[in-house]
Amino acid sequence: MAPRDSSSHAPPVLDVQGLTVKYGDMVAVDRASFSVKGGEVLGVLGINGAGKSTLFRAILGLLPHTGRVSLFGSEDRRHLLPFVGYVPQNMDFEPLFPGNVRDVVRMGIIPYRKRRRGLAILERAGLPIGAAGEYTSERRMISDALETVGMSDMEDRRIGSLSGGQLQRAFVAQSLVKNPLLVMMDEPVGSMDVESQSLLFEAVRRSVRERGITVIMSMHDPDAIRENSTEVMVLNNRVMYHGDTEAFFSDPCRLGMYTQASMYAPDGGAAGETCGMPTKLPDITGAGHSGAQHAMSKVKRLQK
Repeated sequence: MAPRDSSSHAPPVLDVQGLTVKYGDMVAVDRASFSVKGGEVLGVLGINGAGKSTLFRAILGLLPHTGRVSLFGSEDRRHLLPFVGYVPQNMDFEPLFPGNVRDVVRMGIIPYRKRRRGLAILERAGLPIGAAGEYTSERRMISDALETVGMSDMEDRRIGSLSGGQLQRAFVAQSLVKNPLLVMMDEPVGSMDVESQSLLFEAVRRSVRERGITVIMSMHDPDAIRENSTEVMVLNNRVMYHGDTEAFFSDPCRLGMYTQASMYAPDGGAAGETCGMPTKLPDITGAGHSGAQHAMSKVKRLQK
């Protein structure tokens, strides 16, 4: 997926420096530092337990953390979060909820009065605001979001009647309806069949192409990352790699970083040099190990 041109004078859409999250004495994310330019699609690659969900929630201010997080060149997250869409890995959802798809998408709309302060910050930063500065009719906003995810013909469907893939796309539409500048999706295709995955990734491409949205999505499938991102970041509690997608997947040494991280045994002994960079791999246990086996088989195939 080719990167989109963005102004070299505009600040990064997201800049993270030294972000650390702890659960008691356990370090879940260790001094993560990276930035994302406008129009990029960043694929965050990591197995279960690597800290992907924790990283996303900390960026959004949902978890206590140390370090610095800047959105659109400002650390004023309170007024800029209305321009960030978020699709968590697990949505709390009541199957008997009486609403339809249109009702669920409408819940994502943020009134213009709650966006005015953030718009002023964005204008001072010199960022291209595009549709984020527009507020058309509620009906039009819902219609545009549903069209982007390929669900225009489902707006009257009861939400409880949707398949897992359809439900996930409805939640993506909910994140798009407020015309965000950045969308963060945590394992968005985990419960989807192949057809639904294809539809979701097409929605991502349309959002970048037509709306100018920057996208960050986490996955543990290297195939999906390679085909649908412009940049890749390997996370294993620490940021092990961040750079161009093709550069990562065309280099066996860099691919080996993910293999090594995935198969790290919790014996404290897997420290060493990785592609010329010193790396101490964190402990990964439990559910992450089965994900590691799956990820390793895919990485080995890509290395051939």
